[in-house]
Amino acid sequence: MFIISYNIATKLAGIIQRRGFEMMIVDEAHSLKSRDSLRAKNLVPVLMRSKRVLLLSGTPILSRPAECYNLLRILRPDVFYSFNTFGKRYCNPKEEHYGIDWSGSKNQRELHLLIER
Repeated sequence: MFIISYNIATKLAGIIQRRGFEMMIVDEAHSLKSRDSLRAKNLVPVLMRSKRVLLLSGTPILSRPAECYNLLRILRPDVFYSFNTFGKRYCNPKEEHYGIDWSGSKNQRELHLLIER
């Protein structure tokens, strides 16, 4: 068993992936919710390839589907494989001056049922 911080894990993501752990337990999993963070870009692919992953967090995640995507992708990469597809279906994207705003929400009941199953 190894216990390492997010900072070290981010730097050693390639080594961790090659080691091929059977199970990874991720505390403070809400730290991976941002798709653009270096931490998430390095660790989400590693976690997706792990045979078993347990995500733990005591911090509530806001009710925005975009904030749940990375965590759902880790747990079910076969279902949540593309943010664009996910975002168009559940985030009610809006074109803004600076780009697309993914902070909205739609088809909440469907997403809830999908997660529940």
